[in-house]
Amino acid sequence: MKNKILIPFSKPFQLDYAVVGKKLVKVLKSSKWSKGKYVEEFERSFAKYLGVRYAIAVSSCTSGLTLILASLDKAGEVIVPGFAFPAVANAVIWSGLKPVFVDVDPIYGNIDPLQVERAVSKKTVAILPVCNYGFPADFDKLEKISKKYHIPLIVDSAQSFGTLYKGKKCGGFGNAEVFSLSPSKIITSAEGGVVTTNNKKIAEFIRKGRNYGKADNELFQYAGLSCRLSEFHSIVGLETLKKIRQILKSRTEIARKYYDDLKGCSGITLPVLADNMKPSFNFFVVYLCSGRSVSRRDRVLKDLDANGIEARNLFYPPVYKHPAFKQYTSLGFQLKVCEKLASQCITLPLYPGMSGKNVRKISNIIKKNCNH
Repeated sequence: MKNKILIPFSKPFQLDYAVVGKKLVKVLKSSKWSKGKYVEEFERSFAKYLGVRYAIAVSSCTSGLTLILASLDKAGEVIVPGFAFPAVANAVIWSGLKPVFVDVDPIYGNIDPLQVERAVSKKTVAILPVCNYGFPADFDKLEKISKKYHIPLIVDSAQSFGTLYKGKKCGGFGNAEVFSLSPSKIITSAEGGVVTTNNKKIAEFIRKGRNYGKADNELFQYAGLSCRLSEFHSIVGLETLKKIRQILKSRTEIARKYYDDLKGCSGITLPVLADNMKPSFNFFVVYLCSGRSVSRRDRVLKDLDANGIEARNLFYPPVYKHPAFKQYTSLGFQLKVCEKLASQCITLPLYPGMSGKNVRKISNIIKKNCNH
């Protein structure tokens, strides 16, 4: 029997239910449950906050990625990281393309630009990095590669709303980015996603594509999807977005407490807080030091669970080791950094309003298991 959860892995920011409820009831009583004013207001506010020209709400980050890849209208390969949530590969495959898995950097677990350039071929139609845990990818190098080879750069920013790279917010890098609005993310609408871009052609494709590929004249321009965001979801997303400064401040303060509490723990390493970035801390990850085994990691997770703490091992195993993607790699395929990080990672609870007492409790368990 699973232990009772006392500290959940994630928890959405608690909104003013009176305000949200009033708007939800108003929509319920109307005939406009979809394609109404709230989704339009949410998109405008989203784009304004990120400083981009277009924001298009969709039903999920995965559907957004799928539509962007479909907008390329090409057959071929997409370079993706081997250490990430598998949805990134799902989007590639559903778009009729082939994922090419490459290794990641050992500090943040983000795609390694050097490995990306080595993987570029005549078949490459896109480069698709992921900003793991809310830490930005190396956009300077990735955009340079994108321009050098004339290959679109599409960013999975599911975890990086509010993240800064060299003072610029995620949302306007590459050709397009996609954010997740699922319950564990920085901004949530219960479920959903948002595509952001400064490219008018991509924006128009996504707007039609989320509505079956249908134009204003009711003629279907291409085979799209049904992946709109409802008015109900948009209300929740809009009200959460209004609290974004409070949400990011709280997450940063909690992450700093983790860093302070775990400082000096010889059994783990933490992502480096570099001057050129400001992570959103969508998740908080620790890595067991070199030489630690999967069994050690699992013992730590078991100890956390025994204390009512819901922690996870994101992202284990590496994407290419899931059964769904075996056909896209050769026998014995291995990415050394991906496999090392996947075997060592423990993702700890972090959500707005989490108490310092709970952070200390979690940190003490980590130190007890790893400081020897």
